[in-house]
Amino acid sequence: MPGGVHRRERRFTGEALDIKLTLQYNLNGNAKYDEISRAKAESGRWVTLSNTAFTVPEGAADLMLYAEIPGSLADLYLDAVAAGKAGT
Repeated sequence: MPGGVHRRERRFTGEALDIKLTLQYNLNGNAKYDEISRAKAESGRWVTLSNTAFTVPEGAADLMLYAEIPGSLADLYLDAVAAGKAGT
């Protein structure tokens, strides 16, 4: 409608999606992928992923930490990411 005011509105009521932390590393020349933590994330809400019992394997190299939503192209926002030795 030329000269008029156009209003478009979209509302998303996304379903809960699995979100997970995965550690990729090389061990003895082989790429490995260990799932560290997984949780259901509801649209518009923060979720905490943690695993205080996870241990990086001895000899692991080239570590990369991934946050991912398997099978989805949904946007993912991270805040306050930390990793370290137990007790720190």
